Amino acid sequence: MLESGKRLSLSFWESEEALTHWRKLSEHRSAQSAGRYIHFDNYRLRVAGVLRDYSMTKRDQAPVDSKAFHDR
Repeated sequence: MLESGKRLSLSFWESEEALTHWRKLSEHRSAQSAGRYIHFDNYRLRVAGVLRDYSMTKRDQAPVDSKAFHDR
């Protein structure tokens, strides 16, 4: 059993189709089963889209107020 505490796994996919393909791979299904029946008592999954994507230096998608404050 894994030690107690929270874990985070983050994945990015080029498309919904790419994600669907990966989910259906037999190797992934085996890993899912191990997660469900061996490693975790419970888990939560969230599938979401990216609203903005920016960094400290690439700020074209940063909010206007953030740009005004930090990009002086």
